[in-house]
Amino acid sequence: MSQVNFRTGVPPTSIIGKEGDSIKVVINGNTYTQPFVVTKSTETYRTDIWNSLDATERTLYGLVDPATISGLPAANQEAEIAKYDKIAGKIETYKAMADKISNSGSGGMVAYLAKNTSNPTLDTLDPNGTYEASTEISDMLQGVIQIKSLIPGTEFKITEVSETTTGTDTTVKGTYQSTATAVMGTGKAALEDARDALARLVTGNQQSVYTAQDLYGPASSTTSGRVYNFSITIYDKDLGYDIPVPNDGNVPPNASPITFGTGAPYPVTGNSIDDIVTAINNLTSPSGPQLGDYITAKNVNGYLVIETNDGNYDVEFDASLTYTNPAGDWIRDPSDPAVPPAAPTLPLIQDPTTIVTDDTLIEVNPDYSGRKGAGAEFMEITTRVDQTSTQSSLQLRLDKLGISDSKFGSFSVDETGLITITEGGVQYAVGQVSIARFTNNQGLLAVGNNNFQATQESGKAIYSTNNNNTAGMQGKTLELSEADLSESLVNLMVFQRAFEANAKSITTADEMLTTLINLKR
Repeated sequence: MSQVNFRTGVPPTSIIGKEGDSIKVVINGNTYTQPFVVTKSTETYRTDIWNSLDATERTLYGLVDPATISGLPAANQEAEIAKYDKIAGKIETYKAMADKISNSGSGGMVAYLAKNTSNPTLDTLDPNGTYEASTEISDMLQGVIQIKSLIPGTEFKITEVSETTTGTDTTVKGTYQSTATAVMGTGKAALEDARDALARLVTGNQQSVYTAQDLYGPASSTTSGRVYNFSITIYDKDLGYDIPVPNDGNVPPNASPITFGTGAPYPVTGNSIDDIVTAINNLTSPSGPQLGDYITAKNVNGYLVIETNDGNYDVEFDASLTYTNPAGDWIRDPSDPAVPPAAPTLPLIQDPTTIVTDDTLIEVNPDYSGRKGAGAEFMEITTRVDQTSTQSSLQLRLDKLGISDSKFGSFSVDETGLITITEGGVQYAVGQVSIARFTNNQGLLAVGNNNFQATQESGKAIYSTNNNNTAGMQGKTLELSEADLSESLVNLMVFQRAFEANAKSITTADEMLTTLINLKR
C-alpha cells in the first residue's frame, strides 16, 4: 500500500488550474496522465467549499464568503467564482486520476483520495501516519491518493509523481511513499489469501446507506431535534449464530443500542453526518461485543455509510437506526417579517407537529445500500476431486445452489478424466474418473459384468495425479475392444493344440480298449 501526494496551495507550490494542465503518476513503468478537469462550481458547491475549509486555507486560496459574491461588481464576481472553479477542478482531477489507476488495463490496484487521520492538513506524507479514504472537500483538496494492491503478495513500484502547467511547461514534483510491503505467501495460506481477495472483489462489503433526507426528514442537521438509537444484528462467525450488537451480555443476548444526537437549542450541534459517524465508531457499551468489532461508519459525499469491516466482509447485518423527536424540529417563527432566503430576524421555534415520542425506524436507502463489489455473488464451492470420489461425495447440486432447475446441468469428461458440468456458460468441476494401473493385469479376478477385482497376484491399484501416467479418456466416444490380438491368437493356438492333444488322448485310449477286447476274444 502506497500514497502519492500532489502539493497543496497556489502557484508556485501547486501549479495546475486551467485547461491543458495535467498531473502524472508512474507505476511499474506505466505512466498515468490525467489532464486538468475544467469544472464550473455551483453556488451550493461554493458554499460547501467555504464551510469545509478553515480560515488558514481560505486565506491560502484567496477566497471570499460565497454569500457576499453577489454583492460584488460583475468583474470581481467572475474573478472570485474562478477561484472556486479552480478548487473544484483540482478535486475532480485528483478523483479522475484515482479512477484511472483503479480502472487501468493492467489491473490489480485500487486508488482513492485519502487523508492522514492524525494530521489531515499536513502537506507532506507521513511514513507513520494512518491514511483512510475520505470524501471531505478539505481532505480531497490535499491531493493525497492511496493506492492498494488487490492481489495478495503482488507489489508495485511508484517512480514519479508530478504536475505540469501548459504554456511554460513548468513541472512540480510530488512525493510518494509505501506504508505496507507486499509479502508473497506460499502453500495453503497463499491459496486462502487469494480466495479471500477474490471474494472481496466479487462480493465486496455490505453497506447500509442513509441520506440526509433519511436522517433528518424535512429538517437539516442544524434544525433537527431528533435523538437516535443504533444497533445491528449480525452473524458472528465464532459463535455460529446471529447476535445483536451492542448487547447486554446475557444468554440469549439483548440489544443495547447506543444513543446519540440531542435536541439542543438552535443551532443544533452533534447531529451532523460527521457527528453520527463519530458516535457509531467510538461509542461503546460497558461489556460484550462492540460495533467496531464488526462495522465501520463513514461520511461519503454527505451520506452516512455503514459497512462491514474487512474481517466480516462475507457476512450480512441488519442495521436498526431509530429516532425520537421529543420537542420537535426548529422552524422559523411564522410572525417573522423576514422572507426566505433572507435570514430570520426572530429566534427559531420548535414545531410541535414534528414531535415523535415512540421509537421510529429509519429504513436504509434502497438506492444506495447493498454490496460494493463487482455486482456478483461469490460462491465458494468446496468439491473433493480425486480418484476415489463416489457419487455420494459430490457436493455440488445446481438446483440446491439456485443456479438451475437441473441438478447437474450438462456433463462432459476431458482427456484427464475430469468430470465437469456446464450451466449458463460456466463450468464446474465435480469429480474425476479414476484410471488404475496394476503390476500384473493377468492377476485380476473377473467378477462379472466386465468388472474385475484386485488380487494378491495383480497387486494394489496404482493411481497418479490427473491420470498423468495412464491412458487418456475420450468423452462421447464408443469404446471398442482393447484386446491384444497377438496375445489372443497365441492363446487360441495354445487352446487349439491342447484340445487336439486331449482329442488324441481319447482316440488312443479308445484304440487300446478295442485292442484289449479283441485279444480277449
